[in-house]
Amino acid sequence: MFIEQSNLNKELKEYLIYKNIKNFSKVQKDVIPLLSKNKSVTVEAPTGSGKTLAFLLPILNNLKSEDKINTIIWVPSRELAIQISSVLSEIKKNFPNFTFFNLINNLSTNEDIYFLKKDPNIIITTPSKLLKIIEREKINFDNLKYLIIDEIDMIYNFGFLEEILIFKEKVIKKDNKTWGLFSATFPIPLQNFIKNKLQIINTKNIKIVDLDKEKIKINLIRVDESEKLEKLFKLITSDNLNPYFCLIFAKTNNEVNLIYRYLKEKKVENLYFFNNQLNTKEKNKIIKLIHQDKIVFLITTDLIARGLDFPIVTHIINFSYPSDLIFYKHRIGRTNRLNTISGTIYDLISEEDNDKLERIKDKNKNLIFKKFKI
Repeated sequence: MFIEQSNLNKELKEYLIYKNIKNFSKVQKDVIPLLSKNKSVTVEAPTGSGKTLAFLLPILNNLKSEDKINTIIWVPSRELAIQISSVLSEIKKNFPNFTFFNLINNLSTNEDIYFLKKDPNIIITTPSKLLKIIEREKINFDNLKYLIIDEIDMIYNFGFLEEILIFKEKVIKKDNKTWGLFSATFPIPLQNFIKNKLQIINTKNIKIVDLDKEKIKINLIRVDESEKLEKLFKLITSDNLNPYFCLIFAKTNNEVNLIYRYLKEKKVENLYFFNNQLNTKEKNKIIKLIHQDKIVFLITTDLIARGLDFPIVTHIINFSYPSDLIFYKHRIGRTNRLNTISGTIYDLISEEDNDKLERIKDKNKNLIFKKFKI
């Protein structure tokens, strides 16, 4: 569907034109009409398919300025909260008639309560943060209409869905709210939790399978474990790579630090790292530098594979496989997201990784692994 043909208001269309978005993505075509009509949805769609705008656009389009605390958006991490806040800040330049508050800003609880009592239209929060506040202070949720859970499988894995359940039991007295549950994966235990505990009724299930159908080529580089760092350096300095933006995925924070120190000693330029050991100010600086196109190589854990939107990723290098192999799909979903970008993926694999590789192949029939020598 063309943006011009949609029922969005003029200001939202102007924002999309400014962002050079002319057509809705598949997930947006399916989700926006349903949320606009206050129909609850469960949405399984790949990373980079446009889920954020799929829920923000209908919420903002239906919003009236007097709709105080109209929407709660639950997220699993500070980084995703910042990402959604940045999108809302951009939209607000064209469409100023709404307010939002990011509850994950390292403010004191008293400051959080102060800002919540100003009744913003939209709240972005982690489950723990909001629950902590309502246990201390009475907040008016009488106008609450939309309840969005983004990256719900990650929230479930962290054990945070129990806190959303507590919020539902304490605050939501009627089953007249519109729910939007979004993720790239919905494992069976999560589906059972949604059905049996959250008990969200009359939900439309939407599954976008474009990524699963697409044949994706993975360049497989066989290495000895002891030579991984050397081979990584050889790969990123070879003629094979001329990246605009390259993500190098490691398994742990310590591994990120190890790779960073090694490549820094080798004088690799435009190199940064991003992991949980950085403070909020440092993380924000890295995100800003990426959007300013000042980073070429970013070493990170799977933290960045979830939620953060960096559409121009030309190269992915898996230095090691994740402990939880479900993250592999999220990693490779960071590239090959735009028609104008043909991303390239490399896996450095030692003999110790063979079992994980076989499990990845078994779960992802669309992946084509080919041997690659450097």
